[in-house]
Amino acid sequence: MWLLRYSWEGWQQLVSQGGVLIYVLFFVSIAGLAIILEKLIVLRRERLFQESAAVSLLLAIKRGKKEQIDQAKKESPLPMAEIVSSAQLVAELPKEDMLSEMASVASLHVRNISRRVRMLGILAQVSPLIGLLGTVIGMIRAMGEVSIGAGADPMAVGQGISQALITTAVGLSIGIPFLVVHSYFRNRVNHYAAEFEEFSHEVMKAFHYPDSVVLERPRRSSSKKRKEKKSSETKEEKETSELEAEESEEGIEVAEEEKNDAEIARDKEKSDSERVDTEETGEV
Repeated sequence: MWLLRYSWEGWQQLVSQGGVLIYVLFFVSIAGLAIILEKLIVLRRERLFQESAAVSLLLAIKRGKKEQIDQAKKESPLPMAEIVSSAQLVAELPKEDMLSEMASVASLHVRNISRRVRMLGILAQVSPLIGLLGTVIGMIRAMGEVSIGAGADPMAVGQGISQALITTAVGLSIGIPFLVVHSYFRNRVNHYAAEFEEFSHEVMKAFHYPDSVVLERPRRSSSKKRKEKKSSETKEEKETSELEAEESEEGIEVAEEEKNDAEIARDKEKSDSERVDTEETGEV
């Protein structure tokens, strides 16, 4: 963020010292910012997928009334409405064909929302390389002046080194944030693709198996799910440990009973042996 603290004179000096490649990096930054602003608008959740709209659509499909389905589609985001429309066109076909048709529509919308996300990734990778090119050019200029010998111009050497450092710093300052934002947008696109696929399966069930459709409330946040999953796993581990402890106690009790039985049997054998010896002695 050090670039934001530059004054107008500082920017002029930065451009003059950085050379032509600074203009290239500025163009890359403007193009990247335009892509980021466009994706922030396109990838808003209310434009692509709404849990309440999913419940309304599935409920209308389950009831089998076309008027309710059309009304629910009007109140739903465009991708969800078109997925349901594609399913209506092939409602009489087997479920595999319906899923294939909905998958085609969903993939089309995924391609639309992922458009230019890859370009942002390319800009994030190219920016540091442009800065590295400026570094090489600046060092070549500096070494060219040094090779002259005693007649080398110290100012020219300093300008070459400045160009080498400035272009590298600017390239990294542009490339690192773009790389982070690109990763975020890519994850969002993958998340929407998974939601479209899950919704398509629910729509297929609503058409072919209406009685099996379970209408749920809007999904809880992923953090809450993780907490519940963690608490569930902790509870299962606790139950497992308690069960193992009970089995261990039962095993100890069984072993003690077997030991007692063995001792009783040995005592009985010993008493029988002594009685037999006594009887034989009496007979003699």
